[in-house]
Amino acid sequence: MSQPTTPAELYQFIFDTAYRAERRGDWPGPGKIADSVQRHVLGFLGTLVRADGEINADEAAYLSKMLRAQNIIDTPLEKVRQLMMRHGETGPDASAGWVPDYFHVLIKGDRQRGSVNAMNVALCLRELGLQLMVSDGDSTPREAEIIAQHVIMLERACAAAGVGQERVGPSGAGPNAPDAGPQPAGGAPQNPANQLLVDRVQQRSNTPPDLFTPDGFVAGQLLARAIGAAGGPDVDRMIDALEGYAFTGPKGQYTVRREDHALLQPMFGARLVRQGPGYEAEPTRTLAPDEVAPPLNPIPP
Repeated sequence: MSQPTTPAELYQFIFDTAYRAERRGDWPGPGKIADSVQRHVLGFLGTLVRADGEINADEAAYLSKMLRAQNIIDTPLEKVRQLMMRHGETGPDASAGWVPDYFHVLIKGDRQRGSVNAMNVALCLRELGLQLMVSDGDSTPREAEIIAQHVIMLERACAAAGVGQERVGPSGAGPNAPDAGPQPAGGAPQNPANQLLVDRVQQRSNTPPDLFTPDGFVAGQLLARAIGAAGGPDVDRMIDALEGYAFTGPKGQYTVRREDHALLQPMFGARLVRQGPGYEAEPTRTLAPDEVAPPLNPIPP
């Protein structure tokens, strides 16, 4: 399939990846691999929507669209709420933080075959979480924290097994693809923000920044700007502070587009080149923010 973008496509991509592992004989059980996938995805998203203590109609509608991947038809909103209440955790320590059995199976298969299925699933989960977080127009720092914690945990499981570093995203392009597409390069951008990021990560973990680290860094920059400008929990002042905000981040110049809050930023093309048993990203081009900016269209009511 082409790159998954809708909630149903993202959910189906995860199932399809797991089904392939099961058909290859990688899944030892017990039960079917789909059960492990469902418990994981619903547990993660259930914890996310329960972060603010309620599951509103917009969130339930988004999840109903996601569940079309398995149910064909829309799931009634009340049943969606019941599913999320049953599978999700709540409370200040809830993070949906576990590496499920099927994910370990994907990692093992990636080690044997040199594939990147586990990392692609982690990226789909991240996208599902982000889309769900903004579906009601009222995202919170706690929701962003849950997404980051969970995806980073999955990514670290991949890194600990020595797989996934050549990941190119859930578009289906594998590690032998001639062009890996736009992605941030750890040491490529030369600016103080990126240098600080690289230095601090190197000091803490003795490894270079991974794919997700720049996103977390930029999120911190935006939080600092919003909180510092508002001087307290004043949402309107935070919005005013961020609309049109331009700043230097790890990838270069970023701007929060005033009209729709899209974060405009440069993108990097890279070619994956074999280096020993793995691959290294070789930068091929830099695209300016205005070259990759999403179209500015009104959001339908």
